Amino acid sequence: MSGKQRQFNLGMTKAGKTNVGLDRKYIKPSKREDQPHIMHDHHGVIIDDKKQAVKILQRVPYDLLIYPGLKIWYSRSPNGIKFMQDTTIEELYELYKFDSFMKGKILEVVRSFENMFLGSLAYHFEYEYQEAAKKRELSQKRRVRKHNMGYSKSCESKREDKIFYKIMPLWDQFFSDNSKITINDEITIWRSLKRDRFLKRIKQKNFENVYNDRLNAIRFDTREINFMRQNAGFKSTTVRQQCIADIIRFSCVSNTVWKKDIGAKDFEYLLDTVRQFRNAAAHPGYILNKVTTWNGSIEKLPTKLKFTENRVQLNTFIKTFVYFLPKDLINSFTLAVRQELFSLNSKRKIGPKHLKRLEEIIGIKMMS
Repeated sequence: MSGKQRQFNLGMTKAGKTNVGLDRKYIKPSKREDQPHIMHDHHGVIIDDKKQAVKILQRVPYDLLIYPGLKIWYSRSPNGIKFMQDTTIEELYELYKFDSFMKGKILEVVRSFENMFLGSLAYHFEYEYQEAAKKRELSQKRRVRKHNMGYSKSCESKREDKIFYKIMPLWDQFFSDNSKITINDEITIWRSLKRDRFLKRIKQKNFENVYNDRLNAIRFDTREINFMRQNAGFKSTTVRQQCIADIIRFSCVSNTVWKKDIGAKDFEYLLDTVRQFRNAAAHPGYILNKVTTWNGSIEKLPTKLKFTENRVQLNTFIKTFVYFLPKDLINSFTLAVRQELFSLNSKRKIGPKHLKRLEEIIGIKMMS
């Protein structure tokens, strides 16, 4: 719906007032053959070859080609409707392809962190639990079943309201095809570990003496969990500390620098930033325009990150790589981006002003 806005009556409210609605008069969408003309007249895009322009519009939707690009190659302000001078539709297409390239490279490096993080969490949780379980007395071991972390639903019996659960290792719970853990659960996991409220009683009449944890694993009967919490010394916060130690070793900064700049207190905010950019890299739209917020304290963060009003843009996110990625991955990422910029420049696919604007947005220069 687009066009001139109009007002219409929706009837009377209970208070006796007129309920008014707003709508826009429908305007027939423009044909693809007419879109190059609109791009030129409304946004200042140079169209030298209309047939080539239509081919580009067949590959990339008009809205995706124009509006994200305006936020990058704007003429006067990011909210303007005109591109910087001499912007061609071919350059807009190259910008679209460069954004796709950046999304792929970010997914590539973040995936290494994901694998390490999930593997570390699974290892330490399972190891700490088994260590605590060994402390149980013989009489307690007889009363309480022994199992690894996690479960999988096996089948339903013929008896009504009864479901059997097959115990499975936590590692499988993360990585199996039937895993109930999604990458979007990461921040919830860490907040649960931080608050030490990992275990929660299920309030369902069909599940007696069973607990549900924040990883969606149904396990633990009453006797077992009471012993683990009161006597065995099993604490989920211990697992959190061990996983953070693994991440520090995985990163390319020292233990002292990591704790000074991020620390256990703000780690969940770093993790949330990683998650948001990772999801932005996996979904439609431009990652070059991605902006999120840092919900922790910005006063204690290193000045080199240059946070402004808690805003995290792509160039700032790339600077946080040092806190959760090893140096070799960061170097390979930076080199690949520079090579792509060099290719755009050497083959004259985009102009010098356009290249400079790209360098500012990603925080990586073609020549360092």
